[in-house]
Amino acid sequence: MLTSCARLIACIVVFISVTCSAQYQWDPALTTGKLDNGLQYVIYNSDKKTDPFNIRLIVNAGSVDEKQRAGVAHMLEHMVFHKTQNHPEGIHNYLEKLGWKTGLQVNAMTRQTETQYMIRTRPNDALDMQGSLALMSQLAGYATLDAADWQRERGVIVEEWRQGNGLADEVNQLKKAVVRNNSRYVDRPTIGTYESIKQADISELRDFYNTFYVASNMKLVISGYLDVAKTEHAIQHSFGLLPSKPQPKRDYVALPLSPKLYIDKVQHPKGSTSMVVYGLRMPMPDRTTEQGQYTYLQNYFLRKMMRNQIRRNKSLVDSDDIESLSLTVKEPTNNRLIVAIASRTHNHELGLKVVATELARLYRDGLDKQEFIQIRDKAKEINSRNIKAAKHRDFAAWEDKITEAFVQGSLLESPVARSERTHQWLNKMTFEELNARMREILDTEDNFLYFQAGGDQQITLPTTAEVRQLQADIQANINTLEKSVLLADVKPKAAQAINTASVSEVTTPNLPKVTSKPGSWSPLESEQWQYQQQTLTLRKYQLSNGDQLLWLNKPTSDNKLYIKALTQVGFQNNAIPAWLAQTSIQLWQQSGLAQWSETEWQQWQVDNPHWQWEFKANELDLAAVIAPDQLATLMQLYHLRMSTGIDKGAWESVKNDVVEQANRIQPKSQFVNQQRFGESTFDDINQVDVDALNQAKIEEQAKTILSQPATFYIIGELSQTDLEQQMSHSLANISRKASLDNNSSMQLPANRVEYIQSHDQQKAEISQYGYLPMQWTPENAFLVSTLTPIAKKMLKKKLRQELGGIYSIKFEMRLDPQQNRVETEVHYTCAPERADELLTATNEVLNNLSSAIAEQDLQRIVEDIYFAEKSRNNNANTWLRRLILSDKRYKNASYIKRSGQLHEQVTLEGLEVLAKQIFPLPHRLTFIDMPGGKKL
Repeated sequence: MLTSCARLIACIVVFISVTCSAQYQWDPALTTGKLDNGLQYVIYNSDKKTDPFNIRLIVNAGSVDEKQRAGVAHMLEHMVFHKTQNHPEGIHNYLEKLGWKTGLQVNAMTRQTETQYMIRTRPNDALDMQGSLALMSQLAGYATLDAADWQRERGVIVEEWRQGNGLADEVNQLKKAVVRNNSRYVDRPTIGTYESIKQADISELRDFYNTFYVASNMKLVISGYLDVAKTEHAIQHSFGLLPSKPQPKRDYVALPLSPKLYIDKVQHPKGSTSMVVYGLRMPMPDRTTEQGQYTYLQNYFLRKMMRNQIRRNKSLVDSDDIESLSLTVKEPTNNRLIVAIASRTHNHELGLKVVATELARLYRDGLDKQEFIQIRDKAKEINSRNIKAAKHRDFAAWEDKITEAFVQGSLLESPVARSERTHQWLNKMTFEELNARMREILDTEDNFLYFQAGGDQQITLPTTAEVRQLQADIQANINTLEKSVLLADVKPKAAQAINTASVSEVTTPNLPKVTSKPGSWSPLESEQWQYQQQTLTLRKYQLSNGDQLLWLNKPTSDNKLYIKALTQVGFQNNAIPAWLAQTSIQLWQQSGLAQWSETEWQQWQVDNPHWQWEFKANELDLAAVIAPDQLATLMQLYHLRMSTGIDKGAWESVKNDVVEQANRIQPKSQFVNQQRFGESTFDDINQVDVDALNQAKIEEQAKTILSQPATFYIIGELSQTDLEQQMSHSLANISRKASLDNNSSMQLPANRVEYIQSHDQQKAEISQYGYLPMQWTPENAFLVSTLTPIAKKMLKKKLRQELGGIYSIKFEMRLDPQQNRVETEVHYTCAPERADELLTATNEVLNNLSSAIAEQDLQRIVEDIYFAEKSRNNNANTWLRRLILSDKRYKNASYIKRSGQLHEQVTLEGLEVLAKQIFPLPHRLTFIDMPGGKKL
């Protein structure tokens, strides 16, 4: 679109005001260094004694570095947790002795361009800084990579692969093959393939380890409460002994560019989306230079302005076949930029013409100056807040920021220096240079095009010559195209939808007055106790309509009120079908106030306190967090919301969707629930029943649910007089009538295994549901929750580390307050031929759980609980939740008074007794879903 000379002038315009040679410096709050062997490190000392410390090792080695076999980098990430030079027993066993868990204290992840290893310590943990760095160095340079360990771990990785990524991820892989064409990113999925995992030899992993796991190819990030000098000494002691080797050459990491048009299709057998996407790929300057940073700032503007302009121009497309137009700006790798425009349509020929036309129109007309000014003003506001925001970073956020800089090939500057420079750039940035930069992008010669279609749709791809001819024809008639739609041309409502950052001009109305006659209330017995040199008071009230209110007068860390209104009836009740209860409450909640427009109601929720609704199986939960002076408004709103009704036409607009959603319920889910509960918990919805309903009947069901008595819980400091006034004016005068009871489904007595076939994938899906009667108390529930992670750890140790049969396992155990039952669930996938073996091992682990309790580190368990409790006790939501539990069980504050000493209830003897009480479960129903097609 531009000549080479014009492009050169555009580049000069873009960068004339920046110094290309200037280099950035790390934030002075950080300590940086480099060992003789090339390892780089950055240290942040939070100087906060209550902070632990985190360590992150970044190895510049990922799937893009694999020579041929896909998944080797990821396989190696698994293997370094086996035997090492100093830990012949294996890192997994070493971590267990420490009381550490993979996925929690220690974790790792492999990406396309790097592999990261993380250590997350706790205060006074089993390893200090020197010990933690020693552990990390063992992973980095001293793994023995034993062949026998590989044979076992291979099975674990196969099971990780077997879990799959789902349809969306598989389609994204197909898109990536086009977007990143002519690169190593296309045919190297990070996890590998079934064949590559099965065929990989330990020698390949060793070669990769020796080539890329070298000190000069590593970066270390350490953050938290630490002694900098001692930390640097520990780094030298642990990592300084790694041999000095040259950093491996990785010139393939940056996406290779080529001046040509690449055309392909994206089609998945199960896919349904249809669209046309045209993209442009181009280089970006180094982030560590001013030129690079300024270009990325320009991209911030272009990302928003180009996207919004394309959306506005959709109104110029004269065809209903084009469902939507969109534009994205992304950075697929360091030093690369991709701009892509997409047209969602089933008519690919028309879609191609539309995206080509809109790119030509955008090039001709440029951007919107009014929008540039708005975004620049907003950017200035954000930039001025960045310094203050940086002051509130905790040590974990510092770690993330440093890591992000390393991965991006950049560094983390001082917020003050960055903000000052950005402020200067924003002041001198011009609209003209942004247009020049945009046209430079649109002129790039590395392009791609793909047609995406559903699995059975026929696609005829155009040739490069045909696409170029189309673009030439459009260019020849460029002056006949209508002008782009500017922000000023768009009606206010549409403009708000297009540019969500714009300020709404809708005036927020005042709430309608409560016209009901005030109700009455009477105080119930209050309670007082001492907590951390504070006198806490719990006041209770009985309202004349049957509701109750409990207020714990306790200061919160943010000086706000935390409030819940709970109706003790949910969508599983004895009178209204679950689907009808859920639909009626959802429509009611979405309708807002009858006297207002939708825009007024939405604006109210932006500017004023409002309730968050959650309709559960056994209760309707309304929650809010407000300033004390907003209490009257919130309670007035609650009163109004109980009687507002449903918007006219709301039921007609959704009733067809109700049947459609019901039909999506999988036969497997219906079968499992039929076996567990004796009936399907999914309602049998048909079109006839839905058509028989009208809006009046829907409203009647919602009113029935909303008229059930409620209990209000409040945590925070406020005026007692104000609260009691609101109880009279807004709460006690709500009409209530207790007419419903919960009717939760309960699992039937059973102890059997059901073999089913609902899929055709090469895996077995094992699901086990069990229960045991047990009286619910908050204290018992806490002990059950303490036992749960121990059981999960033992299952993972047996099924993954010893047998190599699974990758991950989901284990849940809870004491249900409605049913007075301990309920358990176990879920995992495995090879079909190993299903029975692993199920037997699962049951053995749980049945013998009490014996494993004696091997646990009780002191560490108690310390972890105490540490977690210290954090929870500063959280107002924790106090609110425990106030509710205390009231439900004891009708007083006894549980919340004792909650600070929960860790004292935990003993090995008590946990052993509890494990023996629960396991083996007398009622256990297991489903093994094998491949073979849908034969339920």
